[in-house]
Amino acid sequence: MSSAPLIVLGCTMMRKCHLNTCPVGIATQDPVLRQKFAGCPEHVINYLFLLAEEVREYMSKLGVRCLDHLIGRTEFLKDARMKIPWPQPFEDGDVRTFLEDLEDVAEVAGVKTDRGKLAALRTLVK
Repeated sequence: MSSAPLIVLGCTMMRKCHLNTCPVGIATQDPVLRQKFAGCPEHVINYLFLLAEEVREYMSKLGVRCLDHLIGRTEFLKDARMKIPWPQPFEDGDVRTFLEDLEDVAEVAGVKTDRGKLAALRTLVK
């Protein structure tokens, strides 16, 4: 939530806020860079108004009147984990296909694997 109003103001997420060299003039005290700032408070107000309106629509669909009534209501949560088909069972006891599938599943899931251990297993299986 804290980044969204900055983006509404024109932030390009350069991660230079702490250096006083913000290229769009939002997070700087340098007069030359501040002249580049083209945002206005009304944009942030409009964004927050529309966000609140959308939240109210979702709450209405859920049958909830205020945000406090959502606290602890896990029945409204949806499992967002990736559905990854688990590797097929070994064919003819071939462990090599399992290792390849394991690397593919880890990559899709964004899990870092210990490539050294997988490489060692691969050499043992050959």
